[in-house]
Amino acid sequence: MMSRNRFHQAIRLMIFLSTPVIIAILLVCMLVVLQSQRDEARSCDAIVVAPQQQIQQEQLDHALSLYRQGYAPHLLIRGIDTDTARALEQKYDLPEGTILIVESGQYRPLQQVAQLAYQHGIQRIILVDRPASMLLALKMAGDLELEGYGAPLPDTPLRADEVLRASLDYWSYIFFGSSAPCCYSIRSQTGRTT
Repeated sequence: MMSRNRFHQAIRLMIFLSTPVIIAILLVCMLVVLQSQRDEARSCDAIVVAPQQQIQQEQLDHALSLYRQGYAPHLLIRGIDTDTARALEQKYDLPEGTILIVESGQYRPLQQVAQLAYQHGIQRIILVDRPASMLLALKMAGDLELEGYGAPLPDTPLRADEVLRASLDYWSYIFFGSSAPCCYSIRSQTGRTT
């Protein structure tokens, strides 16, 4: 009888403790969906394409579309080399120096973007990425003292597993991002302090 009572108390305690966690995850899922539907493109200093993996053609196409609409004079692209940048400028008839290369390395992509942005006096950016990634990308940009605006890829379906993953990534960044070895501040390397 006594062990059965303890079992029920343990179950109630687990439910009591897990409820706020579940609510927090669901709340961020809702924010991910809302942010994914907002195209905030406006006049800025640069359009940023900084994928975690290799750049996709749809990301480049969307960034070029925003550039041609006059939203920004520069494209910051991560994951390409100088030759590729110059070839893209020629292929798409862009003025030389329009594409600024964000070096790939050990930092998270937006930290690399911030480093290049600081060097070129860029403050306001349009972030081009998958819709589910927008909320976290905008949070990170703000934490890096960049004024970011989201421009999610158009006509990209939002899957439930992506939304849940984006929510978990967001909370992971909130709780562990600033203390993880790959997340140390690069601002100290560029003359800014945290």
